[in-house]
Amino acid sequence: MTNTTIFPFSRALARFTDYLIWGMLTVALFAEHITDLLGVSYFLFGSFCVFVFFEAFLISSFGTTLGKRLLGIYILTPEGEKLSYGAALKRSILVFGIGMGFFLPYISFICPFASLYMLIKFRSTYWDRAVGNRIEKEKTTYVDKFILILFYALLCGGWMMTIRSAIDRELNLPAVEQAFMLTYLDEARPMLIETLSERALRSPEAVNQTAQNLIEIQDFIQKKTEAYEIMHDRLQKHIDSLPIGEFRSGYQDELDAQSDRVTMFLFTESIRVSLFQNIISFFQSAENQYDFVDGQPVFQSEDLKKQYDNYMDQLEAFLSAQNAADNTALEDDEGKVD
Repeated sequence: MTNTTIFPFSRALARFTDYLIWGMLTVALFAEHITDLLGVSYFLFGSFCVFVFFEAFLISSFGTTLGKRLLGIYILTPEGEKLSYGAALKRSILVFGIGMGFFLPYISFICPFASLYMLIKFRSTYWDRAVGNRIEKEKTTYVDKFILILFYALLCGGWMMTIRSAIDRELNLPAVEQAFMLTYLDEARPMLIETLSERALRSPEAVNQTAQNLIEIQDFIQKKTEAYEIMHDRLQKHIDSLPIGEFRSGYQDELDAQSDRVTMFLFTESIRVSLFQNIISFFQSAENQYDFVDGQPVFQSEDLKKQYDNYMDQLEAFLSAQNAADNTALEDDEGKVD
């Protein structure tokens, strides 16, 4: 062993490792009994208060803790003996208070950096001098290094999975798209079905009313387009703020594909309504040129009859598309149930 009293970054990493291990064990054993975030905060604070006594026991019994052992750090008396439990407890309390600020808000962010600065500048900490201990460091084995690396690798992996899970919940783009489309269809479909029917051409008044309704539907589609653009910008800002490039790239590709689908869908809807508007406008200019006899239209011009047949063909295609959409939605719901 080397009789040296300064290993600032090794000591900081060792303490950080101890706290991580203790926190993970605490959460694994007792987190299911905590029902709210405030309860978790108080519970973790209490658990680290308990750790003060457990750390003192480990130091007085073994001269080290698990985190310190993996870094080859031992805390001993100037004579190279283990500390008494009282001395080890005094040291742990001072570390928890002065070094970590009792984990109080804001203070706990300042104290560790201040203590690390003092350690680098004066080559020892306040609690080292108060207890009179010395720090010894031995060369770690390959097994120690492997365990430490594996621990942090698993920790980072779990951290990445947690972040990904949180992001997925917040940026569930398929769910966003589905909710938008369902909202559109639920609002637009009744308007279209009520407007586009055989009754739309039964009289000049019906034709004019249909023309007005189609204008309102076009306005509705435009508002939905603008609403999606706002939602798209919000999602884009969220993706741009993600700290991990891999996540940004994946979500960006997904958002771009979604934007293309939604934009094309709304554009197609607008074109379809425009087609009906063109047909209806033809009938507006053909007032008194056709009539209904026994429920069937009678036309005075062949062109007018073609426009009527065109309208009916488009109406049939529209209703078929709506039925197909209903069947697809039903199949998706059944798939989710299965």
